[in-house]
Amino acid sequence: QSMFLHIWQRTAETFYKPGFHGVDWLSVRNNYQRYLPDIDNNYDFAEMLNEMLGELNVSHTGVTYHLPGKKDMTASLGVFYDPDFSDTGCRVLEIIKGGPLDDPLLGISPGTVIKAIDDQPLLPDRDLAGYLNQKAGKNTQLTLGNGKKVIVRPVTLDGETELLYQRWVTRNRDETDSLSHGQLGYVHLPRMNDAAFRNVYDEVLGRFAGRKGMVVDTRFNRGARSPPL
Repeated sequence: QSMFLHIWQRTAETFYKPGFHGVDWLSVRNNYQRYLPDIDNNYDFAEMLNEMLGELNVSHTGVTYHLPGKKDMTASLGVFYDPDFSDTGCRVLEIIKGGPLDDPLLGISPGTVIKAIDDQPLLPDRDLAGYLNQKAGKNTQLTLGNGKKVIVRPVTLDGETELLYQRWVTRNRDETDSLSHGQLGYVHLPRMNDAAFRNVYDEVLGRFAGRKGMVVDTRFNRGARSPPL
């Protein structure tokens, strides 16, 4: 009850525009407050608060939640797997550049089959995520189809997301270069902050200094020009 009223009151005091976009904020409080007796966990509470704040139809406003205890956290080997592979194990379709398996010394390439993780055979009726739970950043043994065993360090899912982002940027850059016959450069602007701006300047004045023009891609820009620390 206290948390609910705090969020409602703070919103009432600091909302950027008088009139709350035509919403009767007091009525909204009364409508949503009646759900409180039936809520007993952070997930449902956050969901309800987001529904309430959503009545205002304004961006950058929301609630997150935390669950107690140790969370499951699936790690990633940084590869795409062959969905048509039906035998035991997983067959590598593509190794993402910069990922845990992107090392020629490991002897892993597209077509390599991973048969076991930490001596646990990869069974077709078990999700791969279960084998990689809580293994991010830890030495993990892979048994390959030829019997060779190698040690790698899986990355977090956030780490995998960054690898996929860099892969996407590289593909766009290569496509721009090909279609423009080397006349245009490409750079992506993911956020409105100092690091993102500096990367654009570095690319424009460095890698693409001699190009006739630039494609500055702002798709999926997350905004948030944060002040310097």
